[in-house]
Amino acid sequence: IFNLAVYMISPKALGNDTLYQSVYYGILKDSQDVHGDAQALGIPQKYEYLAGTNAYEETPYTKKDPDFMNNFKTLGRGKVISYYLTHPDRFLHKMDISTKKAFANLQGMFNNFTAEDGIGKNQFFTEYDKIKSNFFPQKFMTLVVIYLIYLLFMTIEFFRNKKNLKLWLLLMIGCIGVCQFPLPMLGNGEADISKQLFIFNLTFDIMLITGVYHILKQIGSVFSIVIGKMKKKAV
Repeated sequence: IFNLAVYMISPKALGNDTLYQSVYYGILKDSQDVHGDAQALGIPQKYEYLAGTNAYEETPYTKKDPDFMNNFKTLGRGKVISYYLTHPDRFLHKMDISTKKAFANLQGMFNNFTAEDGIGKNQFFTEYDKIKSNFFPQKFMTLVVIYLIYLLFMTIEFFRNKKNLKLWLLLMIGCIGVCQFPLPMLGNGEADISKQLFIFNLTFDIMLITGVYHILKQIGSVFSIVIGKMKKKAV
């Protein structure tokens, strides 16, 4: 409620840069039909050439061109969300892009540093990031299947034991990841996807640890049963 209240009372201009990114560096970037997509958003044809530009380049946006700004005021998050709802193929394509960048957190200036190294990067604890970048899901639908399995399993476990708050917490952690994943693309286009998916990465790691724990627990239970039966036969 507090976050929503802050968002509602914040000056609209505060989110103009990210809105520009959502439209021109998101929807229109690499579009196969820039004209059709621009029309769907209500953008005049004379501004279609801005497709693929970001909010910090020298454009009519940064120059505060009156005609451009009047049209820009007609855009909003609602139009961005409405576009993706009516163009599911484009949404899935953008989610594939997000998936490919989701697990590579150590990019550019974002890395591990030590006081001794100064500005030099420290490779300690970075091997896991390499594993995630190379072996974790690269396709959005693969990610969807993983989340469906996790959420279904946690939901079943929760209804078996509703008093277990740990299961409720683990279920909510999965839901947080689901809600957070599309937000960078919807809110900022293809800019800084990896950086903005930090919370998604955190929740995914918790899910992974939980999944491995439960698998090992089940294997341990089966192993105990087998050993027990072997002991009975021996007796």
